[in-house]
Amino acid sequence: MRVLFMRGSLQRHSRSIGLGVSFALLGFCLALASGLSDDSSARQTSGDAARVVGSSIPLKFTNPLVVAPPAPLVGTMPPIPANEFDLGDACFGSTIVRYVTAEGGLRPYRFKSSGTNNLASIIANTGSTLALGISGVLAGSTPGSLPSGIFPSPYVTILKTQGLHFPVTVTDSFGTNPNTVTANVNLFLFNSATTYFRFGTDTLPNARLDSTFSAHVDVLNGKAPVKISALSVTDATGAAVKLSDLGLYFGTNGNLMGKPLRVGTFTLNVRATDANGALAHSRKNQNANDQVMTLVVLDYPVTSSDAFAIQCSVKGDTGISGKDSLHYKGAINNLGNDQLALAGTAFSFSLGGVSFSGKLDKSGNYTAKLADKSSYSFKVNARAGSMDVKISKSSFLSGLELAGLTNGTLRRTVQIVLGDLIISSEVLDFTSQVDGTKYALNYQIGKKGVSASGGFEVVSVKGKDDVALNGLPGDAWRVGFLAQPRAGVTNPTGLLEGFDNIVSINVRIGSNFAQKITGGGIIGAGPAITFVGGAADGVKSFKLDAKTGKGSIQTRTLAFKDTAIPQAAQSLALSNIFFQLGVDLNRASKDATYMGEHARKIFNLGKYYSDTPPRRLTTPVPH
Repeated sequence: MRVLFMRGSLQRHSRSIGLGVSFALLGFCLALASGLSDDSSARQTSGDAARVVGSSIPLKFTNPLVVAPPAPLVGTMPPIPANEFDLGDACFGSTIVRYVTAEGGLRPYRFKSSGTNNLASIIANTGSTLALGISGVLAGSTPGSLPSGIFPSPYVTILKTQGLHFPVTVTDSFGTNPNTVTANVNLFLFNSATTYFRFGTDTLPNARLDSTFSAHVDVLNGKAPVKISALSVTDATGAAVKLSDLGLYFGTNGNLMGKPLRVGTFTLNVRATDANGALAHSRKNQNANDQVMTLVVLDYPVTSSDAFAIQCSVKGDTGISGKDSLHYKGAINNLGNDQLALAGTAFSFSLGGVSFSGKLDKSGNYTAKLADKSSYSFKVNARAGSMDVKISKSSFLSGLELAGLTNGTLRRTVQIVLGDLIISSEVLDFTSQVDGTKYALNYQIGKKGVSASGGFEVVSVKGKDDVALNGLPGDAWRVGFLAQPRAGVTNPTGLLEGFDNIVSINVRIGSNFAQKITGGGIIGAGPAITFVGGAADGVKSFKLDAKTGKGSIQTRTLAFKDTAIPQAAQSLALSNIFFQLGVDLNRASKDATYMGEHARKIFNLGKYYSDTPPRRLTTPVPH
């Protein structure tokens, strides 16, 4: 795939890389993180050591439910089932991107359409290229028309109108016993010749505090290019709110992304303008321009990240074209895929409105150089779980909205997409330095700037078969992780999350093991949090550098009954499962706690476990 851009107008002789990446070609994916109950009174505190990883709320879909229009439009209808979800409207023969979203259980998720009238079967004879990725992205072209003699079934929605109605199953990563939920999604189809220029979506999925969020606001018809923007954003009191303060970014192509930093209900007034200057009407009211959408952000103290920024620096000159550059380094959970498996995988990198995309080669690399001498590279090291992104000799003035930049800070959203595997967003507060027209933006974990959204990711897992203290077979685990607290985010009690004044630690592994660490074993002075366990403790040692975010856990041998993770030698050759890790850092108040949980794929290699893909490891290495 070549690099795809939508360049903005020239400003001060600067070229601007737009966010308008072709999402259908990218195969964008989405997996909203799990959360606690919608009812804040049902909050479970991390002081309860019995809480296991992924037990926050049941796995469920978060897409908007299908709502029946007034009876005169459709006729008398029975109540719509609770498992019918709305993916919006589209025209026959149009190219679309829609997200099927979920929360609860334990991330990462896998989506699939199977069973009677699954997506692949109902579009088999329609010429449609629609496909549902394992991360929940529905992308491709809709049918140009419906096959004759078959209508209305299966080409009918729950509202008995033309469209696609098919089942989707989401499965979480809860070890050897994952959770699974099935529902139906509805995509409503219309003839472009008889459809006015209007919005195709009018609702947004519910979001969770500090959880990766992506949604796509779409329109029907209109002369390309169509530009979409949020005219205003207000909170429940009617007060104006900046999207950047919410930790979100809205691209002109209708993509809304980021990690929400505030709990509440927010109203977005969205406008779409086509090349002729026409304004799109609302989805259900031909007499009204623009579209009002509601975004509900629910509380969620647990955090997890599929991609984690280690460093991101941007520098250049707003007065001279082609002088801007960017360098990003990060960690990524590629779900056990090795370099060979990543060959041909589509990717996208976005920092605010600066974006580029392409496909990885067999070595996990991509490079491109355009006629204007700007160059781009994206590299993934599957074995190390690392990324390296570079842009040089480009111009970011419009894409990063640098006009008026001063010394201080600049908040922008970073989004990483790796085919069907990963879609992950972070909110970074860069340190900004300005000298005339020259500028520099810097973020480096623990040193420069702040990760406003925080994060938690397991970066390495190794297990060794042995015998537990109770004489049962099990594994001793060594786990490396990255953790950052949210900056300036308050929970419902009004207390800030953070790593200071830690009085106890909960470590949760697998489906059953949970140990609460208290007392003099915890050393929390300075930037380090450490613990050395006793002979009877399952956790042998715990270390976290609160400044750099690097942490590690070493356990004694834990029996299968404790973790529900079988010994490597008892698993099928080169099989893989998901390793679950949860860490709670508790302060004096039970509500003032940092909770992180995540799952990572591991492989059995003889009598050892490792998260290294087996194709790249010839012989097991003792731990």
